[in-house]
Amino acid sequence: ARVQQEAADPAASGLQFLYVTPERVAKSKLLLSRLQKCYLAEKLAYICVDEAHCCAVQGHDFRPDYLALGVLRASFPRVPIIALTATASPAVVRDVEANLGMAANTVHFRGHFDRMNLKYEVRAKIDDEQTVAEMAAVAQQQHARQPGIVYTLSRMDAERVAEALRSTHGVRAAAYHAGTDAKARQRVQSAWQRGELQLVVATVAFGLGIDKPDVRFVMHHSMSKSLEAYYQEAGRAGRDGA
Repeated sequence: ARVQQEAADPAASGLQFLYVTPERVAKSKLLLSRLQKCYLAEKLAYICVDEAHCCAVQGHDFRPDYLALGVLRASFPRVPIIALTATASPAVVRDVEANLGMAANTVHFRGHFDRMNLKYEVRAKIDDEQTVAEMAAVAQQQHARQPGIVYTLSRMDAERVAEALRSTHGVRAAAYHAGTDAKARQRVQSAWQRGELQLVVATVAFGLGIDKPDVRFVMHHSMSKSLEAYYQEAGRAGRDGA
C-alpha cells in the first residue's frame, strides 16, 4: 500500500529503491501505470534485472515470467538497464539482450569465473550408502558446525538423503524441494540461516534468492543438469571470500 501511495505521487515520493518480482511485472497493470508516472516525472533512474540468465530460453534456469521484462524497455526507453548474472554463455548473453530489448551497443562487464577461494574435489561414487557416509564425514569432521548444502537431482533423493544423514549419522539436516509447501520450505531455510540446521539437502528449488555468506561447503549427490547449473550451485559457498 505504501509503495502504491508513493508511486502514485512520484514528485513527492521519498522512495529510492523498489524491488519487484518478474511475476509482478508480468501480471500487474497497476504497477506499470505507477512506474509510468514515475518515468514521466523523471523519477525512474535505473532498471536492474538480477539473475538475468533466467531471461534466456536456452539457459539452464529459464523462467517464462522473465520474458515479460521486455516491456520495461518498451515502456521506459530512456531508462538505462543493467542485467546481472554469474552464469551466462555467449548464446545466453545474446538471448538476454534480445528478450530485454537491450541495444546492440550494450556494454559488457565480465568478471573472472575462477573463484580463488573455492576448492573443487571429485570423489568416486561407489554406492549410495557409502556416498551418504562420506557426506556425513565431510559435514561432521571437515566442517563441524559450519553450514553447507547438498544438491540432489530429484525430490525423492532429497528426502531420502536428508533422512539418512539425520537418522544414521546424526547430522542436523532437512530436505528442501518444490514438492513441499511454501511454509515448510521457509521453516527449513530460516532454521538453516539461524544455524539450527547444518545442512539443507535440496533440489534446484533451493536456488534463486538464497544468499548466506558463510556457507563453507556444497556437495553434489547427483550430477547437475548442466555445467552452468553446477557453477551456480557450487558458487553458493564462500560468498564472504573465506
